[in-house]
Amino acid sequence: MSDSRIRLIINDREVEESGVPPNTTLLNYLRRNLDLTGTKEGCAEGDCGACTVVVLDEDAAGGRSFRAVNSCLMLLPMVHGRRVYTVEGLKKNGTYHPAQEALAKALGSQCGYCTPGIVMSMFEACYRRDLDTPWKLDDQLCGNLCRCTGYRPIRDATREIAGSCPKDDFSAALAESPETSESLYYEAHGQVFAMPNTLDELWPVLASHPNHRFVIGATDLGLDVTKKHASYECLVSLERVAGLRGIDAQESGWRIGATTTLSDLEAATEADLQPVARMLRFFGARQIKNRGTLGGNVCNASPIGDMPPVLLALDATLVAASSEGERKIPIDEFFLDYRKTALRPGEILATIDIPRPSARARMATYKVSRRRELDISAVCAA
Repeated sequence: MSDSRIRLIINDREVEESGVPPNTTLLNYLRRNLDLTGTKEGCAEGDCGACTVVVLDEDAAGGRSFRAVNSCLMLLPMVHGRRVYTVEGLKKNGTYHPAQEALAKALGSQCGYCTPGIVMSMFEACYRRDLDTPWKLDDQLCGNLCRCTGYRPIRDATREIAGSCPKDDFSAALAESPETSESLYYEAHGQVFAMPNTLDELWPVLASHPNHRFVIGATDLGLDVTKKHASYECLVSLERVAGLRGIDAQESGWRIGATTTLSDLEAATEADLQPVARMLRFFGARQIKNRGTLGGNVCNASPIGDMPPVLLALDATLVAASSEGERKIPIDEFFLDYRKTALRPGEILATIDIPRPSARARMATYKVSRRRELDISAVCAA
């Protein structure tokens, strides 16, 4: 693969890195290596939102989009070739960003610890064009905790700027031609992080590193790094492999790429596939859905995964791929045991096929949890 150094742009500053362990979180890199301490660590598990930054997603379903993400769960190599914005990068030529101005005028900042993360979630909202219902505004903010109970002014400030899309340097960045993503093979401190662009690049990596661990959004694996201090010998990211992300809706049903983000899936199924969209509404925070993927949630094979029951009820078929070709697996044959699937060594989950239900079918999904927002299921049914 072509690149052995991590290259990215942070707040319009080009950064190149070659000596940082691949298991380093983006949050720790920003704070310790670049002294960008506006981004905070709160829970270190993607619940509080204090670590929120914004990444320019080149491959979002609606075109290039800003995405608020939890930097505590992302590993530095994942943003190779990407633009990252922190709260320090929003002020331009002495003028604060509209999200910062609105929050200050509404008195939405109190102790201030949570404020940078809230500002970054508001920043994403500022450039979204689909915040057309009140619940979407709530969903945009539910991953940011304010322990000083400043929710009403925060929500008022967000409502004021949501979808305003100011004509500024950030809008100009969205309008630029998409940047070509370079594949990455990064090695430091005895750890390897590989991020191929094609399946042809992927298969040799898997063959040469039999002890690899797959990663895409890291909304689950990231917890092992932050909470269990895990260190992985070889991580292989499928995030940029061509052909694995996207949603193809046809008369017969839907073909969903395994690396399709949950936020893209939620938007695509809002009108036509309510059981999926309904479960995703209460799946997790916006920051989690901007990184988590359908394939990752399925392949975790966790009993608290919310999407497998929905896919089981919809009679989905999973398509596995390897260097030898593809094979189809009915979803009721995919889960073999706790966190164990029918995928063979050298295989990946490529797509999830959902047949279009009969027009007469009645469909519903249910998630029962201790709180409505941002909680694991006590009971999940479809």
